[in-house]
Amino acid sequence: MKDTYTLWKRGIMQAVDVEKIMEEIRREIEEKGYKEEDLHFKDIALNAEEPSGLRYSREDAERQLDYLSFHSDNPVFFPLSGNPVKTFVQRVVRRFFLFVIFPAFQFQNKHNATVTRFLKQSMNYMNENEALKERLDRQQEQIDRLLQEVERLKKGQE
Repeated sequence: MKDTYTLWKRGIMQAVDVEKIMEEIRREIEEKGYKEEDLHFKDIALNAEEPSGLRYSREDAERQLDYLSFHSDNPVFFPLSGNPVKTFVQRVVRRFFLFVIFPAFQFQNKHNATVTRFLKQSMNYMNENEALKERLDRQQEQIDRLLQEVERLKKGQE
């Protein structure tokens, strides 16, 4: 018996064959040479395009934080255009559900602003830590040079 589910995607009903998907997964596991006892999700190599597989990059983090700062506020209303009848119906529905939707948008926008502020503070903290690390590295180099000088002077006295 095949497991088939119906999925609505962009207004189109599509059949999803779960057994076919499972066969593809099994074939991929076999091709990669994974054994049953070797399979642990934390050990499987991630695709570099997946967010959890990315390494830290200051430039990427700053770019993403800028994007998040700019897009953290979700507008409750957006311009309606197109068919006048459709636009009218959308306006009526919008007003009818405003009392339900508006508080949710307010809550989400406050949450987004808080997360963005926290991420900015975290970025500032990381920048401060990098500056302190550079300073510490310079001081360690200076200590190493002074220790070498002390050793050289000790050998010169003997």
